[in-house]
Amino acid sequence: SQAVMDETDKSVARSQAVVEETIQIGTQTAEALRGQTQQLERIVDDLDEIHFSLKKSFGVLKDITRGLATDKCILFLLFLVCAGVLTVIVLKVAKK
Repeated sequence: SQAVMDETDKSVARSQAVVEETIQIGTQTAEALRGQTQQLERIVDDLDEIHFSLKKSFGVLKDITRGLATDKCILFLLFLVCAGVLTVIVLKVAKK
């Protein structure tokens, strides 16, 4: 009977050790998860910032493209004016 009680006490002590170890592992796991959650939140914030920057960049590119198209139109009109002036000069010279 004493041997059974001693064995029971040892078993309870082992169980308590396992419970304490489990609690410690659970605490470490919770801390690791908390750190990973914070890291993921920072990643999401960074992705939001990148997305905003890309949208802004595309807007700037559209403006630049629109500006280039306008510049090309102006250059074409300037070419037409120069060609017209040159044609008038050539016709005036040819009539003389």
